[in-house]
Amino acid sequence: MKTTCLTLFLCLSVLLSYGQTSYTFFVDDSLMKVKYAKEVDNIKETKIKSLDKKYLKDYKEIYNESFSNIKELILSKEAITDTAINNYLQRIVQEIIQKNKELSGLKLRVIFTRNLWANAYSMGDGTIAVNAGMLLYLNNEAELAFIISHELAHYYLDHSGKAIDKYVTTINSEEYQKELKAIAKKKFGVNKELDKLSKAVVFDSRKHSRTHESEADYYAFKFLRNSLFNMNGIISCLEVLDKTSDSSFFAPLKLEIVLKNDDYPFKKRWIEEESSIFSEINIKKDTSNKKEIDSLKTHPDCKKRITLLKDSVAKFAKNNQPYFITNQANFNKIKEKFLMEGIEYCYTSNNLSRNLYYALSLLQQQQEKPFAVYSIARCLNILYDKQKNHHLGEAIDDENKFFDADYNLVLKMLSKLRLPEIADLNFNFCKANLSTGLLYKNFEKEWKTAQLNYTSN
Repeated sequence: MKTTCLTLFLCLSVLLSYGQTSYTFFVDDSLMKVKYAKEVDNIKETKIKSLDKKYLKDYKEIYNESFSNIKELILSKEAITDTAINNYLQRIVQEIIQKNKELSGLKLRVIFTRNLWANAYSMGDGTIAVNAGMLLYLNNEAELAFIISHELAHYYLDHSGKAIDKYVTTINSEEYQKELKAIAKKKFGVNKELDKLSKAVVFDSRKHSRTHESEADYYAFKFLRNSLFNMNGIISCLEVLDKTSDSSFFAPLKLEIVLKNDDYPFKKRWIEEESSIFSEINIKKDTSNKKEIDSLKTHPDCKKRITLLKDSVAKFAKNNQPYFITNQANFNKIKEKFLMEGIEYCYTSNNLSRNLYYALSLLQQQQEKPFAVYSIARCLNILYDKQKNHHLGEAIDDENKFFDADYNLVLKMLSKLRLPEIADLNFNFCKANLSTGLLYKNFEKEWKTAQLNYTSN
């Protein structure tokens, strides 16, 4: 029966394989990556030579690791150096720099990344990264300009260097060393005491970081005030940031609907909770209390940031200031591309569970359907192979209370699917979405693999 069915669908594959398309992803400029990496090496060499001999070992250890991380990011697939996208970003950066003379001498490497975490950061050497996930939440270029101005302020004010100085001074202080020696002499509870001491250093560091964040906001306000951008973007940006941890750029995922199939019904047990005892084991628990969690946050509450800035913004904002210096259609198109880049980056970085989650969400929203179907088929084929060879844990996350509920649901399903079920699920998914999938030129290969996995079970 299976053989007859497969022959039928193989014939259908040939008939539908004409007129296929594939999504066009960004093409990174490898020479730019090499150029940026060399600049980082030169900055590192200069920095190491300039270090004071006092505490030199600690400083070198920190800076070597820091610059290694910067270079790794730049040379990785995560960094976007596509020429058109880089030119777009630099246009916004230059609008800020050219209108603020104090920034003109800075040696910068401002890049977008394919990471879908809503974040942007200054790495302390002039490298500033804006994640794709951050752009997806923003409404306009004025908000993006504020994000960039904030990170430029961190670099301009050398907040990274000051934080390192603070840390090195603290761990080498007489008081800290005295506590460390006292703990070393204890017979019991050593780890607990060391943890308490390290948290004290972390909390103190976060307290100073919050001061740096407020200072960066103030300077970002000054930088943006001198630019063309509408300053109301500052407040709307902070309002967006206030909601990013509690919202998603996707609608709630309904797995039983996206994977609905008349020939292979969705099994509720795939996503059902187990007994409370076992579910407690699977979800990583956070033992920190609310006060401790708040102490670990680097950024001040966005509502407080808005309160500090809104009067100044109202005073200087002008209605005729633009929210875009390119155009809104261009901005929205880049956001759409970034979503696709981020989804594919999950695959290339071997985070298959994230890749599957985003592809399922994309299909549910009826966006880029051929690519979504292809991605789901590809992912399930690889997960089948990894489970068959006992390497599934290398490619999927464990459930975690800090993940979105929808993502945890996908993780729960993946942890419960048996090997034959993955094969059956993918075969029937491909069969049900065949006409859509075959519009994507790489789908046919995944369809054939799904058939082979299906027949082997």
